Amino acid sequence: MLTLELVVKKHGKRITRLERPITQLADSVNEMKIEMIKGQSELRQEIASSNSALRLEIAKSNAELRKFVEHKFNWILTSICATLMTTIGLLGKFVFDFYTRL
Repeated sequence: MLTLELVVKKHGKRITRLERPITQLADSVNEMKIEMIKGQSELRQEIASSNSALRLEIAKSNAELRKFVEHKFNWILTSICATLMTTIGLLGKFVFDFYTRL
């Protein structure tokens, strides 16, 4: 019986010594979880602010691109109309000259 009591007492001391580091480890893990949760929330806020800034920049770039394309389209349309009017004027002049010579 004595040996059993000595073994229990000996292991009881070891268990007591191990319980302290395990408790500290559990506390450290809980603190790390709290820090991770805080870090995640900060990261989410940063991502949200970056997303809104990118959306504004994309909208601005889109507006500038649309303005540029409209300007070029209007320039091309004006050039085509001017060329068409010049061609019609020259054809009209040739037709007029042709019939006035007859």
